[in-house]
Amino acid sequence: MQRGGFPSGSIIATIIVLVGFFAYQFAVGEAGNTKNPAAEALRQQYPAFSKYFHPVDTLFFDYDGLVLGEITNFVYLGRWCALFDRVSGGLYCVDLEKKVWVKATVDDSLPGYRLDVLGMTGFGEDGFIVSIPPSHYVLFGVNGRVRRVFTSGSLPASTRFAAARDRIVIYCHRSPEDLFVAQLDMSTGRVRNLFRLEDVGRNLRNLLYRNRFNGGFLWDGGHRYFVADPYENLIYVYDVAGKLVGLYKSSYREFRKLKRDAPGSTPSAIMEFMRQSRKTRLDVVYSVGFVEPTTILASYAIGGKLYAELFDSYSGRVLNRERIVMPLPLKHCANGFLFLEGPPKTTPTGELRNPYLIRFALNRELQ
Repeated sequence: MQRGGFPSGSIIATIIVLVGFFAYQFAVGEAGNTKNPAAEALRQQYPAFSKYFHPVDTLFFDYDGLVLGEITNFVYLGRWCALFDRVSGGLYCVDLEKKVWVKATVDDSLPGYRLDVLGMTGFGEDGFIVSIPPSHYVLFGVNGRVRRVFTSGSLPASTRFAAARDRIVIYCHRSPEDLFVAQLDMSTGRVRNLFRLEDVGRNLRNLLYRNRFNGGFLWDGGHRYFVADPYENLIYVYDVAGKLVGLYKSSYREFRKLKRDAPGSTPSAIMEFMRQSRKTRLDVVYSVGFVEPTTILASYAIGGKLYAELFDSYSGRVLNRERIVMPLPLKHCANGFLFLEGPPKTTPTGELRNPYLIRFALNRELQ
C-alpha cells in the first residue's frame, strides 16, 4: 500500500474508544476468543467488517533499540516483514517469530544516496523491492542486505510498481499528458514502455500527475494490470497489449467525483485547487491490493469515513453483500491478511509506544 494521508483527522476520533480497547485484548492473545468482549464489541460496532474478516493478533514493534515515528510502508513476508519509517528515514526487516530486527541500508551499493523509500513491494518469500529517487529499484533480502540494484533510466522512481519472476512493472507519470506502464527486465536491466493509459482520469490529468500516493496499481504476475484512479470509483483492467478489458466499480457506495481538473500541474496550483475543493469533502480511492490472488481489496475514504470493497479479480464481481466500514486505516494486505494501523498507545509510565499493526484474516469461505 502507498503512503499518504486520509482526508479527515476525525476518523480516529470516531473509533479510538472502541479500538483502543480491543487492540489491547489482541495484544494479550485473546483476539481469536469468541467470548472476548473486545471481539464482541467489534462485531456489534462493525458487523459487515466482522462478517468478512476476523482478528488474528497484533504486531507490536517495541524491540530494544528500535524507535519508530510511523509505519509509512509495510510489506508482510510470512515469518518476516519489512517496514519503512519516513520520520526517522529508517528501513527495517523484522523476524516476527524471533522478534529481532535489522536496519537495511544502501550505503555499500549506492554510496551517498539517501534511502527515501517511495514505494515497496514483496518479492518472493524472502525479499522485497523498494523504489528510491531518482530512478532506483533496490532488491533486499530479509537480512537487510542489498541483493541487486536496478535503474529505470530516464523514468523517475515510482510509488506504484509490482514485481514477479524477473520483471518489475511500473506505473509511470512523465507529465500530466504522459501516463503509461513500463517494464524493467531484472535479468538484463532493460527498460521498455508497455502501453499508454489513455482511459484513466481522462479529464483529471493535472491532479493525477501530482497525486502519487492514492489510487493504486496491481499486476497479477501474468497478463493483466489493474489501475485505480484516486478520483473515480473505478478500477481499470488492461491486458498486456494495453487494451482495456475490464472496468470494476463498487456497487455499494455513492462516490463524489471531481467534475473538473486543476487549472495547472504546479504544486501551488494543485494546493489551491484542493483547498477550494475541500469545501465539498472529496471522496478518494485510497488504495488497492491483492488480499488473495483471486481477491482485490479496494479501500476508500468517503465522507470522512473509511470503507472497503472486495472484488473478484477475474470477473470484477463485488463479493461483499453490504457496505464494509473499516474500523481503522488499512496499511497492507497480502496472503489472506489485512494489516490495520492501530491508534497510539502509551506505556504504563506514559511514554508513547512504537506504532503497531492489528492483523485480520479474510474469512475462509470468501477465499
